[in-house]
Order: sequence, then C-alpha cells, then structure tokens
Amino acid sequence: MSSGPVSRWITRIFLVAAVCGCSNATHDVLPATDPKDTPESRVGERLFREPRFSQLFYSESQGNVNAEVSGDPVLSALPKQGERLHSPFSGQTISCVACHMVDDAAGVPGGGNRAYADFSPRTLIPVRDDGSVVTTRNTPGLVGAAEGREGPELFHFDGEFATLEDLVIGGWTGRNFGWLPSEGGLARAHVAEIIRGDDGENPIARKYDGKAYSVLLKGEDPTIPAEFRIGESYRVDVANADDEIVARKAAALVAVYMRKLQFSKDPDGLFNGSPYDQFLIQNGLPRAPDPGETGARYADRLAWGVARLSKPRWVSGEFELHRHDFTFGPLELQGLRTFLARRTDPTPESPGFRSVGNCVACHTPPNFTDFKFHNTGEAQDEYDSIHGAGSFLGLAIPTARGARDLSKFRAPPAANHPGSVDLGVWNVFFNPDFPGPQAKLQAILCAGLASCDPSEALPRAVGAFKTPGLRDLGHSDPYLHTGRKATVEDVVRFYVQSSARARTGALRNPDPELARVQIGAADVAGLAAFLRALDEDYE
Repeated sequence: MSSGPVSRWITRIFLVAAVCGCSNATHDVLPATDPKDTPESRVGERLFREPRFSQLFYSESQGNVNAEVSGDPVLSALPKQGERLHSPFSGQTISCVACHMVDDAAGVPGGGNRAYADFSPRTLIPVRDDGSVVTTRNTPGLVGAAEGREGPELFHFDGEFATLEDLVIGGWTGRNFGWLPSEGGLARAHVAEIIRGDDGENPIARKYDGKAYSVLLKGEDPTIPAEFRIGESYRVDVANADDEIVARKAAALVAVYMRKLQFSKDPDGLFNGSPYDQFLIQNGLPRAPDPGETGARYADRLAWGVARLSKPRWVSGEFELHRHDFTFGPLELQGLRTFLARRTDPTPESPGFRSVGNCVACHTPPNFTDFKFHNTGEAQDEYDSIHGAGSFLGLAIPTARGARDLSKFRAPPAANHPGSVDLGVWNVFFNPDFPGPQAKLQAILCAGLASCDPSEALPRAVGAFKTPGLRDLGHSDPYLHTGRKATVEDVVRFYVQSSARARTGALRNPDPELARVQIGAADVAGLAAFLRALDEDYE
C-alpha cells in the first residue's frame, strides 16, 4: 500500500493556482515519493493481513494451522456509526487489517478509504465469556504513528507499548484477537505454530510470495523471490527457535511495514500531500523545523510567517478520495491563524481580542502531534453524559498503586457499571504489570515536576491520552479516543466547551494548556476548514 502516485502529483501541479495579484512568482511542486518497499516490509504486510493468529482460528482449527474455518461473526458486517455495511472480511477471522484498513472498503457502498483505521466509534471484538463486545477505545489510524519525534516512542492511547514490536505482539495475543488476559502464553505459542506450520498455499500467501513462513523467515531457499528475501538480521530458523523468538522476529517484520506507513513527502522528506502543505509551498513558508530547532519554536516561526502574509497565494483543485475540494483559501487561513495562536493580547474583553486556539501546544506541526499525553476532558465528558453532570468529579480514584483490581478504570463507561471509566495513561503509569514503558513514561510525564514520586505524578495522569495526529482526518472518523465525535466541527465544539470548563474549575485534572484555549462558536467554521485542508489522497 502506498500514498499518492507520482502521476497524480504531476496532474495536481496544474491545479495549484495563485489567484491574488501580489506576485507572479511560482514555487516548484515536487512529485510525491513513497517510502520504498523492502523484502522486510512486504513480508511484514503479509503478516499484518494474516487472519490465523486469532483465538477463534485456534479453537476451530483443532491443531491444523492450514485448515479452513468458519468466519468470525464480528466480521460479518462493517459497522459505521449506526450503519452495517458489507464487510470485505466476511468469512475470515481477525487480522490487523480488519481494524486498520486502507483501501479494503473502497468499493463498499457507504465505505471508502481509510488511513489504517476503521469506521466504528469503538471496534467490535470477538465474543468470549468476559462480557466485552467492543474495544476500550476508538481505533486510531496508523499512518504516521511511527514518525520521528523529539521524545521517546510510545504506542497506544495510553502508552502501553514501548516498541512497535511490543504493539504487534500485544495485538496478536490480546483481546482484539479474541484472547483473554490469562491466555497470553497460549496465544504466543499459537502465533509461533502458525508460522512454523504454514504451507504457503492459503490466499494471503498466494497474493504475496507463495512461500511458507518457515522458508521466508529462514531466508536461505534460492527460490525465494528477491523482493521477499529478508535480511539476515530478520531471519530465524523457526523449527529450532522458541515461541518468543519466533513471535518477535515476525513482529519485527510487521514493525518495518508499519514504519513505511507515511503521508506523502517530497524527495527532501517534507510533507507535500495536503492543501495545507501546498499552501506553505506556494507562499514560501517554512515546512519543517530547522536542524536542532524544537517543534514549539518551529510553530512560533511558522505563526510569524503566516501573520506576515498580506496577499496569500491560494490553493485550488480536486481530491480523488475525499468529497470536499482540494482547497486552501481565506477560510482555511483564518482557521490556521487561530490554530497557531498561543496567546491572547490584549484581554478577551478588549476590542483587539483575537481567537487563540492554542492547538499547537499539543498538535505541533508538521506531524500535528507532540506524541505526549494530555487530559482534554473527553473521559469526563463521556462519563458525565451517562451518569450525570459532576459524576466524574466525585469518582473515587486511587492515588497510589496497590493490590486491587483496577480493570474498571480501563473500560468504556456504561450505565450498568457506574464505576467503569477509561483513565488513559493513568492505567499504565507506575503499574508493575507494564514494566516496558515505565522509563519512557517517566521521561514524559515527570518533566517539569520537582520529583517523580508516584504520589505527585500519578494523579496528574488521570484522564490523559496520547495526542493523535491530525493529518487526513477525513479517512479516520469518528474522532477522539471515545469515537463520540462524528465530524471535525463536533471536535472543535468540544474544545470550546472543554476549555471553558477548565477555566471555571469544572474539569478534573485538565491539562494546563486547555484553559489557554480561547475560542467560540465563530471559530468553528475556520478551524474545521483548516483541519480538512490537512486531508490528502492517501491509499
């Protein structure tokens, strides 16, 4: 899977027009380049689409790893915000791509492309006897999830996984694939047995290389096509390696594939796929931090450059995979200026007051995320919507770790479970059940604190979730970790309300930056237009 073929970009060069009269200067629009496929990423993609790692396949195959089994009922239809569409995975069992789609539902009526996300607020999961029927959170898009960042890498909304390999194995052996927490060892053994016993005759294998996993991962057979011959550091003799090593080697290949999932960039590695990117190019604005420059300083420099534009050059064209136009005009510029604004001067009551989105405090360009954790109030908003205003403020939350069942703090709230709520990174931070990410979490969550004592740091993690990126939102709706916002306008309105609550003390443990957001109803249209200008034709 790749983004933006060069031919499309050559065509789009002629759709980018300067319509103000300030200058006839032009800027070269370089064609997009795709991260190159490698043998490792190709084998990784096959593993990403492998449906036999699921618990249902284990249960029904009765030890025959090449058996044909009945499909998982949760894949019989494709849920989409109250609708049930035709599922491209009907008759299959769970795989990574069943939740992280790209063009899989492009031809489905009512479906369309995705940026490695699905269509549901919370994704349906295989039925077991624990009563869970959906994921704890909305499925995030994977494109750009492994982009370079200033701080340490952590994955999932709560930072549960310290590496991409941990994330992959956590998926294969976790509840999304039908496995219960007590079945982790069995799940790992099953993954290893699939890889050892695969005969290369199934439809997924034939679509890619037609070789057994054991042959591909050993890497020595001369009949392996060159485009699937993985490097020595990724190889393993699965017949003589233990289950953990086999699973780790397979996960490492999927991690290579996931790192290849990037939005369109030019040969210099600068984003160029969205109307926003083309607006920066057309107006000679800085597109990325300079070497050694922090994201925050780059955002300030960009804001200064945008503020100085007197006669902007607009962008106009058409998308192929979105219903709105490929446009960056006056409304998008208004939204960009609000998005970048970080301080109110003079006071809100004064005639010169300008809207301050303060969005870049967390959504730092050019990735539009700082990859850190913030509480914007969505956990409280969802809980109160079910149990009544003020309920979350009165919820008893432990201030220290102890030998108690904390699973209710990592579950979607429900009317019949008044104590259940998802507290985000609070569930993982200082939790001995998650040793892998602790050093990285401390580096992020204890920054600026006098000490990293749990009694001080843990309460500050309540309701905090990792900042999602904002590129190509049109292919990853619905939004927020709860999936409760259907449109970008809904998201902006949420921030209008949540920031007001933070300023009045009505929000529990709000991020300090939230109270500095000063926007109202008049800002919704501009901010929404700007956010749509971050879309691109990813496929």
